[in-house]
Amino acid sequence: MNFLGTFFKITPSGEHTMLASFSGTNGLEPGSLMRATDGNFYGTTRTGTGNAKDGTIFKATPDGVLTSLFSFNGTNGANPRSAPLVQTAENTFYGTTYSGGASNRGTVFHFTITPAPPPVHIDFQLLNNQLVLSWTNANFNLQSAPALIGPFANVPAATSPYTNALTGPQQFLRLKGD
Repeated sequence: MNFLGTFFKITPSGEHTMLASFSGTNGLEPGSLMRATDGNFYGTTRTGTGNAKDGTIFKATPDGVLTSLFSFNGTNGANPRSAPLVQTAENTFYGTTYSGGASNRGTVFHFTITPAPPPVHIDFQLLNNQLVLSWTNANFNLQSAPALIGPFANVPAATSPYTNALTGPQQFLRLKGD
């Protein structure tokens, strides 16, 4: 164990599970933590990461995947303390640092998370011995392959809705994002 900080959970019955450790390269000495509307946890570390080692902003998933999102360097603030981050409805978080900034007396900072895109929904129906596929995101390409393991290739000029005749050899279809 490295004693640089951990991300853990405790059940109501008192069962303790360590989910992730801070190593110094992903920050160290974590402060407060808050759960955001995207279901992940966000917080700051007082020190660690980057050349200046002036602290980080991190994200932790509920299953313990720890990601450093930002490193403070003194100019933009340093050593965020235990004041929790505050999230607005627009997915922007605000916080403070203890030192750094123009007068080395701390900063108020903000960062924004980009919400995950909605899942692509695909509908299909059988109509006059043809399969009609419709999908909700035009940034996805329809691909076909002769076997489930591929190789898949883009179906030329396929747009939603796409009609496919049920005659001919078996084929497998999928949508793939650009």
